[in-house]
Amino acid sequence: MYVTSHPFISFQQILSKILVLIKDLSAQGRKQWVVVGGVISSVKKKITRDGKPMSFVTIEDTTGSLELLVFPRTYETTKDIWVEGQMACVVGRTSEDEGDDKLFVEKAYVLNKDNVDVLNKQLSINQGWSSVRQYAPSMNIEEQTKLDNFVIIEVTKELLKTKADAIKDVLRKYHGDTPVYLLVDGKKIKTSFKVSSPNEVEIKIKQLLSSEI
Repeated sequence: MYVTSHPFISFQQILSKILVLIKDLSAQGRKQWVVVGGVISSVKKKITRDGKPMSFVTIEDTTGSLELLVFPRTYETTKDIWVEGQMACVVGRTSEDEGDDKLFVEKAYVLNKDNVDVLNKQLSINQGWSSVRQYAPSMNIEEQTKLDNFVIIEVTKELLKTKADAIKDVLRKYHGDTPVYLLVDGKKIKTSFKVSSPNEVEIKIKQLLSSEI
């Protein structure tokens, strides 16, 4: 019980488009990849029969609490995250067994005011794609927080055929440090382009794609 508002509420609002609220998790189906977040309320470290550490973690958002299973492979790369009272965002898979509400963790991030916007952008790019590998980009969260933005160009395959050269011309004109992704019929493609003035680039590209072919 919190005397003031729930400490996760501001993060939950920022991440609203990608988070599944804990109260809604049971409606997601079996063996589904989801993103949840909240305050870590308890951590129980265990040792497997092979002598490897793992953890049972309870996380709470504004709607309820959830038990997370962090197996040894994931625990090795996320062990510093599992601290009581810390905010975290988790990518995981629901159980295949009916009635089992645990979430099996694949990727986890500490949440703070400095990285929440970048993390929201990164996970928004990846949301909805089938492989969890797409939730785990090669850059780590420290590298991600150095990025101010991403340029995401959403386009159909047919439109890309006619507009590819014009898109490249815009991207070359605004050469800089911000990475550019294509979202072609729901499939993510990382381009070799990096641009400056990302907001201006997105406006130019939207104008280009909305013009007559």
